[in-house]
Amino acid sequence: MVHYLVIGKPRIDLLKELWLKLLSGEIRSLKPFGDALHYSLMLARFTKDKKVAWEEEDFCNPPLAQERSQVLDLYFENLEIISVREGDGWKRIEAEYPLWPISVGLPERLGERPKTTKSMPHQQISDTISKDIYDRLTSMIFSLPNIKEELSIVSVEGSRALWVDENVQNTRREILIEGVEFAHVHPIYDGSLHVLLPSSWAREVVEKKWGEYHPLYAIGYFTNPFVMVYAPRNLDELIIVYEIVLISYLYAIGEKNNKAC
Repeated sequence: MVHYLVIGKPRIDLLKELWLKLLSGEIRSLKPFGDALHYSLMLARFTKDKKVAWEEEDFCNPPLAQERSQVLDLYFENLEIISVREGDGWKRIEAEYPLWPISVGLPERLGERPKTTKSMPHQQISDTISKDIYDRLTSMIFSLPNIKEELSIVSVEGSRALWVDENVQNTRREILIEGVEFAHVHPIYDGSLHVLLPSSWAREVVEKKWGEYHPLYAIGYFTNPFVMVYAPRNLDELIIVYEIVLISYLYAIGEKNNKAC
């Protein structure tokens, strides 16, 4: 199996159509490549030069021939396909914005909101996380560049915090907890997270049922939106939760958070 970094110019007018095909499972149903393409596109990044990039695996020659003929050439122009070691493609683009929240917004979370405590400590008490999803989530978020894993300054014992490395020059230290912490994930018996977000993204997370405001933010203790993001229940939700953390991360390190398309 060979891995590729794929970069292309998106057909902006067709991006929502592709997103709906991903949400419906249509891309995933394509054989033999659908499952791999589905998750690669779900994690795609919107680059600073307004292209879309992702890493994908394939074993065909020429590479991605079936994917291009059935999907990619319809939705992207000027595709570059660069051979990489597994994981290296994602490393090249991991600090870029997630494509789908930027271009079409978050999808609505299905089902009822989980039960949470209404007082401190603020925790999720139903629909909690599985070990497999927890391990995948923590592996993804703690691999972000210039991030250190530390014990949370403000959360329950065992909560794992994301701290920005002191060498990152543009960090918005004035909004972070003690100038370093922008998010933490609760222990495995819970699996929800608390993240700092720009106001517009915090509203979207809450309105689309991916989370709720921290009680202390609601009473004015935190001046910047501090949001509980509910524990993901499956792999597709894991990707959405990861992308919300990615938005928080980019906000923390001083990147702009405007929607791009």
